[in-house]
Amino acid sequence: MRLTSACKKKLIPELEELINIICEIDSFRVGRGKSPEKLYERIKRVKLKSISWKRTIQILKDIENYPTKNPVMVFVINLALLLRVIPWIILFTVIISYWAGLARFIGFQTYKWASLAMLVFGGIALIISYLLRSYIKGFFEKSIVIKNKSARLKAFNQELINKLCEHIREKNENPQDYKLSLFNIDYDNIDIVKKPSFVREYYIVVPSMRQAENASRRNQKLQRKHKF
Repeated sequence: MRLTSACKKKLIPELEELINIICEIDSFRVGRGKSPEKLYERIKRVKLKSISWKRTIQILKDIENYPTKNPVMVFVINLALLLRVIPWIILFTVIISYWAGLARFIGFQTYKWASLAMLVFGGIALIISYLLRSYIKGFFEKSIVIKNKSARLKAFNQELINKLCEHIREKNENPQDYKLSLFNIDYDNIDIVKKPSFVREYYIVVPSMRQAENASRRNQKLQRKHKF
């Protein structure tokens, strides 16, 4: 799972769980979601009743199963996952073998060239994995079916982000402590902290209390206007 919040201060468990749910739902919008069933268990713990969660979970399942209709895409997704892990396995192997004294056993020159070859292979695997993940993202973005379902998930997630902002304000928490890792940034009431990099595909964002307060004031004005 992606890092959803990182700070030294102990976070309020309910808000931290809400952040995890927001990040998980967002990941489904780009085909990175893993388990709608496990997500639903988290949702039940947070006890958010204002959203049709059963319908939301069905949308998540539809998105999860969508690539299975395309055998080539299933292969690409599995290959991307494998290639993403390989560089870390290689790096770990090189470090452990060095500390275990393998260089002394097989000779320093042999160890050096073998390690270099492994690291080059790992780098190539990382680059191919990055390209495959970009291809997968494009596949989901171009699909009309996924676009429609993604729009619904965006609306659900926006409501959760709004609730997160409300709770942070009510509990007088620092929004900078509650970081979210999002692939999509088409939401209101968020501020971008870090943009994606070569090794990190997602944005780091925090709840924007300023935007939330402005939106709340606009809603209040509209409500007063409708009364007259």
